Amino acid sequence: MAAIVAVFLTVRLLPGDPVTAITGEYPVPAAYAAEIRESYGIDQPLTVQLLRYVQALGRGDLGFSFKNQKSVGDLLRERGINTLMLSGFAFMLASMAGLVLGTTAATRRTHLADTTIRGFAAISYAAPVFWVGQLLIMLLAVNLKILPVAGMSSARGVTPGVGQAVDLLQHMVLPALVLALPIMAIQTRILRVSMIDALTADYVKTARAKGLPESVVVFRHALRNALLPLITVIALEIPALFTGAVLVETVFSWPGLGRLLFDSIGARDYPVVEAMLLMVTVAVIAANWIADLLYGRLDPRIQRA
Repeated sequence: MAAIVAVFLTVRLLPGDPVTAITGEYPVPAAYAAEIRESYGIDQPLTVQLLRYVQALGRGDLGFSFKNQKSVGDLLRERGINTLMLSGFAFMLASMAGLVLGTTAATRRTHLADTTIRGFAAISYAAPVFWVGQLLIMLLAVNLKILPVAGMSSARGVTPGVGQAVDLLQHMVLPALVLALPIMAIQTRILRVSMIDALTADYVKTARAKGLPESVVVFRHALRNALLPLITVIALEIPALFTGAVLVETVFSWPGLGRLLFDSIGARDYPVVEAMLLMVTVAVIAANWIADLLYGRLDPRIQRA
């Protein structure tokens, strides 16, 4: 309940007038503006609006979009599929790269590979995603013409079936790569530190003393325990993934939830912004709950505690 009230007040107290966003910059008659406010229920005091909002949520009603003239639930379903595809692909790329780079940096920490990986991770984390996106567009899309510039599909020349899937994948590579870079950087740095600690632990020394191959020592013994801190970081990356999607989807004109949130904030589309902030809140809580379950699977001592 506290999260619902906080989201409602945060959105409703934002500067700007939804009527102006609906009607445009030119002034409209006061009677017409009052009619719009009444039709959307924003003419009432905040307490009354909050009560109606909570009652609507209890019925499963997320409201009606001022800007898109469509049910918020329908909008979230339409755009959510696109964001899930993009974020899922980006998260898969980030996790695979983070696992490989973090493990390599930890096992080669006295070599040039460790320095190179740490430098690459630092740059990937510090560089703004919109700047990286523009650079990759100029390099891979404009100059080399390897990948599409933006959008989710080509306007013409795409055959249904396999051709359509390949076209979608080509459009998804650039935004997913930009979205994955900062997440990969965090996972790489966390896993490197955790792996270094695990490789110096007594159980790893015992495994080596038994004559086990180094690959078995690293991946079966050290990596399993080194993943525990990474799980917490992954759970906390859910809001960061969504925040990054707002910028990435805007740069690449990807029709997902991030682009929808960006447009809705500019239009003061209260129902959409409120629904999406609540969705992120629920996603963070669910991710932390799943992280607790995974902790118990990776470390049985936590289940017995």
